[in-house]
Amino acid sequence: MAHERYEISLKLFIRNSKGEVLIMKPDWKPPYDRYYDIPGGRIEDSEFASPIEEILRRELVEELGEHVVVSIKSEPVATGRYQNGNEPPVFYIGFEAVLDDSSVLVPSAEFSEILWVDFGIINLEDYFVSGFLELARQYRTKIKGN
Repeated sequence: MAHERYEISLKLFIRNSKGEVLIMKPDWKPPYDRYYDIPGGRIEDSEFASPIEEILRRELVEELGEHVVVSIKSEPVATGRYQNGNEPPVFYIGFEAVLDDSSVLVPSAEFSEILWVDFGIINLEDYFVSGFLELARQYRTKIKGN
């Protein structure tokens, strides 16, 4: 089915001082309820002209609280795509950030769990599906190449 509208979602691979990446378990319905998400979200219509970093920081505050301090790298590190039936397709753009040790993470009620994982060794298919899996695979390739 052809769509006239596509949505863009900005995602953030947040790394801690050990090099682990933060993933979050949203309150999804089966069969997706066992999978994780990457912090971030869709660009709102009113934000289209806003700087990307500003949009990412808004999403971080919404999802992880006001005391999240990260250094965001400006170049995208991965992309992914998702389409589900009649919903508009979503294009994911992943960025990387480093978490400051002073950060206090307070996940919003839409997430039941946050987890730090080593992207170099986890089985990505156990944690991600669809566009998130595509995004995660590209990111893993990038960090293994460095």
